[in-house]
Amino acid sequence: MLSNFLIKMYWRNTMREPLEVRIERRLQETGLPGVSFGVVAEDKLACCEAIGLADKATGERLTNRHLLQACSISKFVSAIIALCVAERYKVNMDADINNYLTSWYMPRTRRDGTGAEADTEAGAPPLKPVSLRSLLCHQAGLLDPDDSFDSLVPGESAPTLLEILGGQTRLLPQSVVPVSAPYENFAYSDAGYCVIEQVLQDITGMSFTLLAEEFLFSPLGLGAFECRFEQPL
Repeated sequence: MLSNFLIKMYWRNTMREPLEVRIERRLQETGLPGVSFGVVAEDKLACCEAIGLADKATGERLTNRHLLQACSISKFVSAIIALCVAERYKVNMDADINNYLTSWYMPRTRRDGTGAEADTEAGAPPLKPVSLRSLLCHQAGLLDPDDSFDSLVPGESAPTLLEILGGQTRLLPQSVVPVSAPYENFAYSDAGYCVIEQVLQDITGMSFTLLAEEFLFSPLGLGAFECRFEQPL
């Protein structure tokens, strides 16, 4: 892992070459244009650096002010915020997520995995709800389609969360519906964390931007950091 590599290299003061030189060499070996990183030591930000290029075509050097994709590191942030919200608002982690959703509805699946929504059929197995816990651990029965959640291209507008959940974007061309009962399988799901974001906003009445500020960045003293989706960034 890059994080482990950086931490080890930062503390090896007796290494034969500077950290920057070693990272530059690794960038050349891997073909990556650049990397931005921070090292936290004793609960403080020890360094925040950027090495390499922001643009191979122009040769522009990367700085720690450039915007880079956080990708699934954001799921770790989302999980922390979800647990903070659950604690403050007394959220039952195992309750039906629909108990907390107000702007969207999560379809449920039968225990046999048929995905049928109606539960009035004689002898039909009971519907099993999706919970916040099952969403957090990627066991809510959701399965992202191949090639979904690709990166936005320059100039492309970011869709709303409800558009994504409703399958109205190229990022997710189908609505979010469980394909199996919760806890039957593990399936890494970006869509599941979109649901988490929506339920947190519905519970608190706050945007995810404000939630990140209140529960994470502000308590940690990270005033220079922010999480927002407004265009342009």
